[in-house]
Amino acid sequence: SPITPWFHDWAFNLKRGAEIRQKWDLIPQNVDILLVHGPPFGYGDMTMRGERVGCEDLLAAIDAKRPRYTCFGHIHEDAGSWNYRGLTLLNCSVGYEVGWYDDRDNRKPVLYELEPQ
Repeated sequence: SPITPWFHDWAFNLKRGAEIRQKWDLIPQNVDILLVHGPPFGYGDMTMRGERVGCEDLLAAIDAKRPRYTCFGHIHEDAGSWNYRGLTLLNCSVGYEVGWYDDRDNRKPVLYELEPQ
C-alpha cells in the first residue's frame, strides 16, 4: 500500500484515525509479507528531528493481522529491523547521494530469504 498518514497533502496521504484505519482494515488476515510505504508507529519512524511519525493505526493492524514480515521505507534515516511480538518489521530505506541526506551513509539493499512454513 502506498498509503501514509497525512503530511503536507502529498500523494496517497490520509488523515490519521478512521480514514486511514479503513485502508488498513482491508489487509487480509493470512498475509505473510505486508509491503507498505510508511512505517508503523515506534519502528523505523524516527526522523532527523527526533520525531516519531509512524502510523499508530498501521501498528494496530499489524498486531491484529499478524503478517510475518512488514516491509516499509519512507523514513530513510531510521532504517533497520525490529522484532515486534514475534513479527519482523523492516525499514528497508536506502540513503541518497544528493540533497539533505548527504551526511547519511548510503546503505545497500536489504535481502531476506524466507523459509517456507
